[in-house]
Amino acid sequence: MFLRFTSRTNADGSVVRYVALAHNRRVDGRIKPDVLMNLGRVDQVDVEVAGDYLIYGAGTMGLLLAQLAKDAGAGQIDIVDTNSGRHALATRLGADHVATSATALDRPQGWDVVIDATARPDPARGG
Repeated sequence: MFLRFTSRTNADGSVVRYVALAHNRRVDGRIKPDVLMNLGRVDQVDVEVAGDYLIYGAGTMGLLLAQLAKDAGAGQIDIVDTNSGRHALATRLGADHVATSATALDRPQGWDVVIDATARPDPARGG
């Protein structure tokens, strides 16, 4: 999977950039990018850069948000996911620290931004 950026020029000459989550697949021996999810205009999904982020959830959305934050210049990206099978991929995709609970990350000063990218009604209960 990757982030695909496209742009469109409006009649007034202004340019609007869009971002989508995509993946490549083979069609008739050629590589074709398939859009999995349109995320909207870049100026509407742009993250506010802050020092340190904590993201609950290392699924598709959590990892995507971590990459967007990192690309926008965020400092440290920590991810919490109770499924330790997701930790290696989260680290490979740029997370600085990954744990099964926020308390295991040992950050008494906390984070500047906390994002819930889980499907759980109360992610804090998991740590």
